[in-house]
Amino acid sequence: MNSLDPLLNNLNNYSNELTISKKLKKKFLNKFWDHYQFPLEERTDLSIECFDIGCGRTYDNDGEVLNEPFFIEHRFNDFLIAEIKVEFGKFNASFYHDIKFYLEEKNKIQYYIDSLAKQLNQILNEIQDNKSISEEYRIIIIREFKKWIEIFKNKEYKYLIPKRNYTTPSSFLYDCKEPEYYENLNDLYGQLIKAKLINENSNKTDFLNIFKNSKIVNKIRWQGTISEFYYFIKKLNDHKDFKDLKNTKWEVASKCFYLPSKNAIDEFDWRKLRTQKNPTESKCKLIDNYLKF
Repeated sequence: MNSLDPLLNNLNNYSNELTISKKLKKKFLNKFWDHYQFPLEERTDLSIECFDIGCGRTYDNDGEVLNEPFFIEHRFNDFLIAEIKVEFGKFNASFYHDIKFYLEEKNKIQYYIDSLAKQLNQILNEIQDNKSISEEYRIIIIREFKKWIEIFKNKEYKYLIPKRNYTTPSSFLYDCKEPEYYENLNDLYGQLIKAKLINENSNKTDFLNIFKNSKIVNKIRWQGTISEFYYFIKKLNDHKDFKDLKNTKWEVASKCFYLPSKNAIDEFDWRKLRTQKNPTESKCKLIDNYLKF
């Protein structure tokens, strides 16, 4: 991240007493000197901490008052705070630009954050140790650096990662390439019917389709309990031969199976599956045996 080196140097300048008392002071006072048209040879007094810039009362050609006098106070302490904010703003903007090349490498991004935060804290330590800087200025600089370092360390960078167009799979995917592909699923079909977990009139072709990641036309009606279904889907998704659908497994399950609700009219809300509990131990063992392939 070489692009950040000059910006780190700019921030490091705040540990230098001459940067504060001369360079920044002159920048602050230029507005004052320019407004009141000071000759160059008279622009030497750097002790000024505050000045007013404004305008007196103005009149029109008829002598009527156009504007009342106003003055705006300019304080060096406020200027110092604003300058630090600008420098950290440039630093953050450059950092955001650089990490766009590493959006998929979260560990690398975290490494950069930790490394840069360490360098920023080293600068902060130098500021704290430099007693030649005016105590009043040093307190302000230390306070602002601590604030901006914490913001940098804790800032969320997720919004920089482009959102992917992701659609929930249509069904499960049996990812086994072995010849016994159909034999395993045929056995599972027969065992679920025998255990009365799915309707005995379930079509075998419809059942096999729910493991091909294809659009489901006819759902398989589940006749077991909700807790049995919860356990079956959980173990199915964890099976080595099935693609792991992670958090989408419950929604996919609702696309493949019909679960009647308690009133036997409406369909069970798949969002409630996440909070279900396992069935009895004996039921769990039976389902485990069905999936032993």
